[in-house]
Amino acid sequence: MLVGTFYIGDAMSSVATISDLSAHTSRQLSSLSKPYLGTGYGHALLKSLHAFQEGRGPDALYIFWDPNCIYCHMLYETLQKNPAAWEKLTVHWVPVGVIKPTSMAKAATVIAGGMPALRQDENQFNLTDESGGAAVSTNPKTIAEARENTAAYGGPMSQDKKSESLS
Repeated sequence: MLVGTFYIGDAMSSVATISDLSAHTSRQLSSLSKPYLGTGYGHALLKSLHAFQEGRGPDALYIFWDPNCIYCHMLYETLQKNPAAWEKLTVHWVPVGVIKPTSMAKAATVIAGGMPALRQDENQFNLTDESGGAAVSTNPKTIAEARENTAAYGGPMSQDKKSESLS
């Protein structure tokens, strides 16, 4: 069931059908110059991501996680409060930078530090500012890895230049 307003091209429709959405998605995907997760290259692309895992369950869950995302923060807290989930799931945390200008550089810090850095970001998350607690990285290698994750996610790469101003 789909509820809400859907945007198809420049038109807005509150009664879009699945076939309308599917056709629109197919047109959008065919215009991409390189593969991303929604194009059928998903499995190979997932294996190439700069990610780390938590849990030991048979089912895999890939979470594209922005250090400054309040919803990512709420999901993290929900998962941490449910220890039974770790018996059922293997969560692959994939740091991306899409929310704020500092997101890419913070994602790079988390890529470099793995789960301890993600936990630090989450434990120091500022709910008022909706900002994670990770430090801002200046490491070109891990910033490039965060960009690769973000490109695979299909996120806006326009944030790249903004995130380089590490203020």
